[in-house]
Amino acid sequence: MGTESYSVGMAKLYWMGTSSTASTNALYNALKANPNTAAAAYSFGNIVAAEITPNITYLDHFTSYRGDRRKDKTVAIQKSISIPFTFDEINATNIRRFFYASTLGTDKYNVMQSTNIPQEGTAVLYFSTDIGKDFMYVIPRCALRADGGLPFNLDGWINGKFTIEVLHDEDYVASGTTTLSPYGFLDLSAVATAAP
Repeated sequence: MGTESYSVGMAKLYWMGTSSTASTNALYNALKANPNTAAAAYSFGNIVAAEITPNITYLDHFTSYRGDRRKDKTVAIQKSISIPFTFDEINATNIRRFFYASTLGTDKYNVMQSTNIPQEGTAVLYFSTDIGKDFMYVIPRCALRADGGLPFNLDGWINGKFTIEVLHDEDYVASGTTTLSPYGFLDLSAVATAAP
């Protein structure tokens, strides 16, 4: 393979507070067309840490052989994917999401009054780099939840944490295909000129 497979960079995360095939594909198509425009509407802003974590629980079967146990089968019995991430843009949109706030008036929000806790929607993780391979992970249905506190810091930037939990969507058809993709799809055709 060689050194062209090495990558350096940080993902961008984009969110829309509705989850349907139409909204997922609209977000994906907006990012494909012009990530700079889409960023203003859907981005969490600067992400300082993120990871994709497949969580799989296995069930093992053992057979007895001459006084000891030997594994002869393993199956996955529970599957999930989560994306924990840290943001440092402490703006009105991210704070409102963090506190599950609903609109109270102009620039005022009612804390812990959202009718959607955790918030459900659709998301795209967009990795764009000049060093490595770009890709997009398009997530048709997921839950967004605050993850831990919002620490104040005299010696550094304030940052908060969210986790996106990917949810199974049995009806989602990947954009431009006729194939069901209940956990979303990867687009490996993205090019390194995209995300702001």
